[in-house]
Amino acid sequence: MCILFDAYEEAMYRAAAFHKSVPGYAATPLYEMEALAYNLGIGGLVVKDEGVRFEQGSFKVLGSTFALAAHFFEKVADGTLDFSSVKNIVQQRPPRIFATATDGNHGRGLAWTAKLFNQHAKVYLPKGASRKRLEIVQALGAEAEITDRNYDCSVQFVKDRAAEEDWIVAQDTAWEGYTTFPSRIMQGYLTIVAEVLEQIQEKRKPTHLILQAGVGSFAGAIAGLCKQIFGDEITIVIVEPAKADCLYQSALAEDGQARKTSGDLTSDMKGLACGEVNPLAWDILKTIADVFVTCPDSVAVKGMHLLGQSMENDPKIVAGEAGAVSLGLLNEISKNEAFAALKEYIGLNGDAQVLLVNTESKT
Repeated sequence: MCILFDAYEEAMYRAAAFHKSVPGYAATPLYEMEALAYNLGIGGLVVKDEGVRFEQGSFKVLGSTFALAAHFFEKVADGTLDFSSVKNIVQQRPPRIFATATDGNHGRGLAWTAKLFNQHAKVYLPKGASRKRLEIVQALGAEAEITDRNYDCSVQFVKDRAAEEDWIVAQDTAWEGYTTFPSRIMQGYLTIVAEVLEQIQEKRKPTHLILQAGVGSFAGAIAGLCKQIFGDEITIVIVEPAKADCLYQSALAEDGQARKTSGDLTSDMKGLACGEVNPLAWDILKTIADVFVTCPDSVAVKGMHLLGQSMENDPKIVAGEAGAVSLGLLNEISKNEAFAALKEYIGLNGDAQVLLVNTESKT
């Protein structure tokens, strides 16, 4: 396995310490869904709600804040990576332009982060992105537009423009010669696990982790760390949209090489509609993920309904399609007899303790 971080847990503590120093920080809630777990026939279910992170609608802001902070911090001598020290560094330099292609969540996180550090952001959303997402990014002070390209072509566009204009590419996926920034973004996501470890306390450790994936950065980071912490006691399932299934196709090839999607990237799960794998994430997931699954948008819609309506005394969680697909898949595997073999294979039974992450609020 490619070791993305010198030590996963060390990277986690560094990211968590930094985020705790950012103004407005608060750990996102970890909800116990007792009634839903009983309904699904499993021992326990907890959902980490990233839809309220820094009031920016998704976990993505964790990656952009940590990556920008680390970018500036590397320019000076050793010290503690915290908001105040980075802010002091930034104030001594002229602002730079950070550019990215995004469905909206990463762009919103970058726009918020650029404003936080007095930088400039340029955000290019792929065709099909909602006008509302565009307006949210623009309201945060970024220059943003919806392109006539899909996500992967929009990434290439940003790469080309950045080279011409001397912008800093702030992309959450990697390619040959471009790994530092996306690896820092992935490290930023590890704060989620740091909080979970504090929140579960003496409760039973998770035995199952279902993670949604686009290019795989989030899934690779969280899965890699959880595998290091929980070892073989945890089963890891990766889920993607049926028409944006680059990780599934990569796993299906069985040669360890990344593949592009077999679909046209059309999905209501906008944040997951990506056609090419982040190679940093694939190097992790190809060795530790137990199962790769694709599903139609209807599975995500079911997940949204289950989170939003709640059962008995379970909390209601507001989620977007990409945020809720993991629960939708859990429900499908638990109740659809067509997937009985998969259910048995991953040991999804009355002893299972499942951890999910709602990665986005309503879209």
